[in-house]
Amino acid sequence: MRFNIYPVLLAVMILAPACGGGGSTGDQMLFKREKYEFNQEQPVLEYGIEHAQPAPESTVFLDGVPGLDELAEMPRGTSDLEPTLRFGSEIADAGFKSNCNEDGTNLVMSPDWVREAVPPTSDLAWAIYGFNLPGYSEPGTLQLWWNSVIQPVGNLYIGVSDYSTGRWKWFLGPAGNSAIDFGPLASYFSDTDDIYFTVLLTGQGDYSLAQMRLGDNLLPGASFIPDVSSGEVPLTVNFDGSASSDVDGDIVSWEWDLLGDGSFGAPSATSQASHEYTQTGNYLVRLRVTDNEGGTGITENVISVTPVDNNEAPTAVLGADKTTGSAPLQVNLNGTGSSDPDGSIVRYEWDLDGNGSYETDTGAVDNVPTVINDPGSYDVKLRVTDNQGSTGTDNLLIEVSEVGAGSPPVADLNVDYWFKTADGLFSFDGSQSTDPDNDIVKYEFDWDNDGNFDLDNGASPLASHSFTQGSHDVALRVTDSGDRTSTETISIVYGNPLDYHETEANDTFDTSDFLGGYANYAGQFADWRGNLGEGGYDGSEEDWLSFTADAPVEVQLDVLFIDAEADIDIRLYHESDLSTSVASSGSTSDNESISYSIPAPGTYYLRIFIWTSATDRGPADYTVNGSINQLPVVSLAASPLSGNTPFSVDYDASGSFDPDGTITKYEWDVDGNGSYEFDTDTTPFLTADMEASGLVDSKVRITDDQGGQAVGTVQINSINAPPTVVLTADPLSGSAPLLVSFDASGSSDPDGHNLTLFEWDFDGNGTYDDSGPDPTIDHTYFSQGSFQATVRVSDEYGANATGFVTIDVSLTYSETEDNDDYSTGNILPSVDFSGWFGNLGPGGVLDGDEDDWYKLVVPGAGTYEINMYFTDALSDLDMKLFDTDGTTQLDSSTSVTDNESIEYTFSGAGTYYVECYVYSNSNPKEPQDYMLEVLPVI
Repeated sequence: MRFNIYPVLLAVMILAPACGGGGSTGDQMLFKREKYEFNQEQPVLEYGIEHAQPAPESTVFLDGVPGLDELAEMPRGTSDLEPTLRFGSEIADAGFKSNCNEDGTNLVMSPDWVREAVPPTSDLAWAIYGFNLPGYSEPGTLQLWWNSVIQPVGNLYIGVSDYSTGRWKWFLGPAGNSAIDFGPLASYFSDTDDIYFTVLLTGQGDYSLAQMRLGDNLLPGASFIPDVSSGEVPLTVNFDGSASSDVDGDIVSWEWDLLGDGSFGAPSATSQASHEYTQTGNYLVRLRVTDNEGGTGITENVISVTPVDNNEAPTAVLGADKTTGSAPLQVNLNGTGSSDPDGSIVRYEWDLDGNGSYETDTGAVDNVPTVINDPGSYDVKLRVTDNQGSTGTDNLLIEVSEVGAGSPPVADLNVDYWFKTADGLFSFDGSQSTDPDNDIVKYEFDWDNDGNFDLDNGASPLASHSFTQGSHDVALRVTDSGDRTSTETISIVYGNPLDYHETEANDTFDTSDFLGGYANYAGQFADWRGNLGEGGYDGSEEDWLSFTADAPVEVQLDVLFIDAEADIDIRLYHESDLSTSVASSGSTSDNESISYSIPAPGTYYLRIFIWTSATDRGPADYTVNGSINQLPVVSLAASPLSGNTPFSVDYDASGSFDPDGTITKYEWDVDGNGSYEFDTDTTPFLTADMEASGLVDSKVRITDDQGGQAVGTVQINSINAPPTVVLTADPLSGSAPLLVSFDASGSSDPDGHNLTLFEWDFDGNGTYDDSGPDPTIDHTYFSQGSFQATVRVSDEYGANATGFVTIDVSLTYSETEDNDDYSTGNILPSVDFSGWFGNLGPGGVLDGDEDDWYKLVVPGAGTYEINMYFTDALSDLDMKLFDTDGTTQLDSSTSVTDNESIEYTFSGAGTYYVECYVYSNSNPKEPQDYMLEVLPVI
């Protein structure tokens, strides 16, 4: 369509000031937005902004451009992508363009408007795009993507339908693949929520518009499929997230939470992941994808790991250091007598308050301390799980009596350092001393343990004293109001900073130097000095230290040295396994550090050694420092403990405490998926809706003022009835290729919950081939047989049920045996056919061979597509194409999924050969039907 040249010149004159800088109040803003790669540390979208003066509000008369009153009656373009996204070809109406042609999904705009030409040319290229967006309140940003040649700067104009004035409003467009920001768009919409944009080009050439987007980045859609969703322990699952997509860009990273603990792994540029599950349970696996503009999308699937069939269950044996006593009663529970006849125990869970819920999980640690504050009878329990997923339980009755009047106190003395060299001043704390009557009235300290108490500190449990160098025993005596006493003695060491403090030989764990009260009654030790290496203190290349922790505690161990003499590494071991470390540090620089949360009382060994490949091997001095933080003690209760999903639950962790500080944070994982979705700061209470289904382990994670953390668990029975599944199929039988339409839309949920996921297993082999929210789906069967097609339907809270129908497929084989080499190959009917059926594999219905050959008669030069359809649940089939000699390979298709396809351009007429065969390493390798077709590529 041709425009009148003089109105066009007027339009360009009006638009020209838009190139100027500056701008006043009410200016429109043009800015260039580049697509940046995803920065995994801080995903941001950066903008470089320029201002431009908008064109004056004047009507631009362009011959053929519809007025706004006409647009309201015209159809709007539609998009299969998103309401605010358009391909270049998706213009508002076929007549809403000039000098433009569609090229697939692109729009090629071909202006010939050159003012300086002789004679001047006057063909503008323009196209109109329409959007119907009720209630649109997103940013007024229009993004254009151009393919190949980009329009010259100054030749692009954008017209916006301004329904407040009834006119088009024109703006100079930005250069390149960039954007224009109009600010709020509310005034531009019509009364029927329509808005239109005209893209107009002057100049000369062909410019391909690929896509336009109104508003900001559209978030990517995450999707992944596990190769198996359930199985016996140990279960290896491979995950494929390649079905994830981004409609307006590219996905640049995939992150996986494979254990359902809320922790995503490092971003990866590949869409595959794999994990071996070594413990039973249901794991909520999540995938997070990020697009090239920093937008993210998340999806999840449940992996169920079940016990091994015919596994012998373990035997749980619950023991305790005491079963009676006055409140508050500290009891150390253990499961050391537990055993498994055909494997090993990998998990210990404890019901410490006898309420039937195993709220404490110590993993592979077989003991746990607990404090029972209130009098009563407590049926505590232990549940053990073996390495094949079976469980065993045992219980023990703990009797806690009332506090008796006139009971004596119990002295408990702690000190800041067990060992130090900087000075001889030590600080002592007797505040952990207890008395059933809570009436300790006096604290006395004996600095040399000679029986004479040197300091009467009155009611204060805190005291300090300076010592001479050497080892010292210090005693604390506490006295209650009834003049009853209790005494405890501890040891401290004030060392010489110039001495080596190790005692040789300490080259093995059983000759280790014992670090006295560290992690027992002392909070630290400092500057404990040793030496390693040839020609050193003793010439050894490893030293061992040991300490005993009397309660769960977080230890920090630092070894300081200069690695110019030797590269020193460290490892920490538990007494139960002195070959496998529980923590280690092996950097190549000076110094090593270990931070480790000790889960239960026990003895630990620190091995300090010269790295085996170190170039310098000493002698090297080192010093060791240690500090501790006692972890919080968690008490968690909930009410109610069961209900119909969803229901409200009140959680109470107010019985929790920190032995050596204060609790600073309570975090809550209500649905038991490992992600702590609520943070109540210092408030120990939470009321939340239970929306997960089944036996849910709700958790609270408590953090103390030194950063130590502990987790408590309470089990909630969230009752959710499974859906009622109704599945129909049409047809139920027929000849291959048989297209069957499945419909599960008649399914319902007895609780009234929404049905959100339909998973389809078309051949009944236990693997779900497709999934999504749609209750209907089509599938084509290429093999004969009777197939139990299954659908698994899940509600919005995870409960699921299955239904199935039987599909009977008949088939008439087209191949004629023997066709096991190219010379005996069957002649295919033509180069434009579909529906040729054959069979391959050991024990097959024809001859059980693993190769079929076909002769393909090509009438002349041309391109053809050769397709082989099958289902690789039985065998993995591949295909090759050979030249007219039957031996020279031209092409092949060897994918590991269903179906194979070869597209090949033949240079001339002749008889070519197609080999269909079973992949030599296929597993399984069973009789497999297939269908061939050959189609010309036009």
